[in-house]
Amino acid sequence: SNDSGIELLYTFDNEKKLTGVVANIACPAQILEQRSFVSADYWGRAKAMVRERLGEDVYLLELCGAGGDQCPRDLVRWVAPETPIDDPNVKRPHLLKRKADPSMYDISGCNRVGRRIANEIVSVYEEITELKKEATFEHKVLHLDLPLRKVTIAEYEQAVREIEYYIEKNKDKEEFNFEDSARMDVYAGTIQRYYQQQFTEIYPIEYHAIRLGDISIVTNPFELFLDYANRIKARSYSEQTFIVQLCCGRG
Repeated sequence: SNDSGIELLYTFDNEKKLTGVVANIACPAQILEQRSFVSADYWGRAKAMVRERLGEDVYLLELCGAGGDQCPRDLVRWVAPETPIDDPNVKRPHLLKRKADPSMYDISGCNRVGRRIANEIVSVYEEITELKKEATFEHKVLHLDLPLRKVTIAEYEQAVREIEYYIEKNKDKEEFNFEDSARMDVYAGTIQRYYQQQFTEIYPIEYHAIRLGDISIVTNPFELFLDYANRIKARSYSEQTFIVQLCCGRG
């Protein structure tokens, strides 16, 4: 699935001066996730550029769209990180040079994405011809019990065997590092899920639905797969549908 669009909402004061922008993108801000420093990622660069071009008092509220299976990297035109990253999922043998974006593991790639978002925000703003003074506002909160996806006994036993085999194969190592954890993480998750389902079969969530005029905003606590979001948007009666994932401190 793919969603290359961006949902935008602009706010103005009584003098019709721009005060803020709400931007909803189906991609997590994790270009610099492998780096050992604190960063606002591509949204930090986007905010700086929006304020440079539209005013220092303009706020940008970023909403992470449904991107549970998305990442900000082109896996076809693969560009290696500028400096090494200690992750087996990032390393690629026999790497070929590609004419593409900068590395999407580095600040150079982060700046490129931030610039693209800022360019779109400014471009759409320049096309606004009509402002709405009033809008219907409704907010509903639902508490839902979702069924857990069950792990079979065979899946659980296979996960245990994989971890035991890996430990035995690497028993001469002085210590287990991040690469070892990355290789075994999926099996550890299977085991954890199996233990969890011994005590409960449901997962309670808090779900918000907001109407603002012709716009809808709906939340989800998980990293929601994009295919679900595309179905929601296609069936929505709203002119714009903002879908926000990783909400309410759960999931």
